[in-house]
Amino acid sequence: MRQKLFLLLALFAATITFGACSSDDDGDKTSAESLVGTWYCEMDGYGCEFQFTADGTVTYTETMLEDATSRSRDTGTYRLSGSTLSLHWTKSESWSNYRGEWTIDDTDVEDATVRVRVKGKELTLSPVNADDGSPVTFTRK
Repeated sequence: MRQKLFLLLALFAATITFGACSSDDDGDKTSAESLVGTWYCEMDGYGCEFQFTADGTVTYTETMLEDATSRSRDTGTYRLSGSTLSLHWTKSESWSNYRGEWTIDDTDVEDATVRVRVKGKELTLSPVNADDGSPVTFTRK
């Protein structure tokens, strides 16, 4: 799971160039209700999808666009406090095309924190520390 989390964090830091923040966004309020749903974006050859549920669970799935059988999935819980989204990852899996099912890779606990903004059909995640990368924007499915 550490490798997957590292990839996820590296993905945020290195390729999060699809959105932008401005000072006029400071008045936007993101609520837990507006976060619930499925959010998608494509970057660096991967389809990236977050699924947030009303009960506080989150699933992040990454699919290689050139080979849809190459997929990984992380699951855990989330907590929204103002514009800060805390992610608590508890399980990492990869898709086994041979078995036709998800196989558990790791159950180490990992935590991540990002800034979040939901505006219309766009979810923007930004690193807490501006030096760690740029925002990435997902679209509601």
